Amino acid sequence: MTLRSLLLILLSVMLAGCSVIIPRPASTPPIITRPVDARESDKPLLSTPGSEYTVTIEGRVTDADTGMTIPDATILMVTVGGSYEFMGGLFQISFPAETVVNIRAKAPGYKTESRQMKAHYKRNVTLDMEIKLERIHTESGVTAMSMYDIDEMVQRILRSQKKPWPTDITDRVFLAIEGNRRDYEAYFRTIREIDAQGKNGQMRVNAHIGQLVRQLTTGVNRGRCNSPRSSLIKSYERH
Repeated sequence: MTLRSLLLILLSVMLAGCSVIIPRPASTPPIITRPVDARESDKPLLSTPGSEYTVTIEGRVTDADTGMTIPDATILMVTVGGSYEFMGGLFQISFPAETVVNIRAKAPGYKTESRQMKAHYKRNVTLDMEIKLERIHTESGVTAMSMYDIDEMVQRILRSQKKPWPTDITDRVFLAIEGNRRDYEAYFRTIREIDAQGKNGQMRVNAHIGQLVRQLTTGVNRGRCNSPRSSLIKSYERH
């Protein structure tokens, strides 16, 4: 079809009183910022009437030691336009230039990071941001993240056990750890972390698990058993 023919067709359509819709290329939908306290779950990104320039921040929360994204990190951003929360360690938010934004990132086992920023730009701009979180270390030399993993593991195993609690519940917890590859690897990963600091990792981790099981079950010590079925321990408290 020649250009002349195309122009004649367009002119005919306009004279007939119809409107011509020119399709726009499809684009990837933007990440929607979800307000913490809003009722509408799909409220759009922050905007202020009359704002001439917009600043967009895209980023992630990472482990300060490994540089890896922390999947269970939570990011809270507060501006005059509202409070917005992001899960999964990734975030994206847009706001008018010259707006003050308060940012707080946190994750289990890590120190909370807080910062404030005000973007001074006379144009629309997109900024990349990385928020690094440092792990919390306990007095025993184990990182709080490691102990958080151990605690979550024990609680999950106990939820799978039937009540009333059997007297060998501690032994059963260790048997469950042995039988689950992911738990088994997490158990020894924590032990190696303590061993690297010149301490007896398995003794400390086993003692921590034993105390936690007692607290979460009967709270009663009925004496020790020196013939456990689990190969991870040499003895355990009966409850």
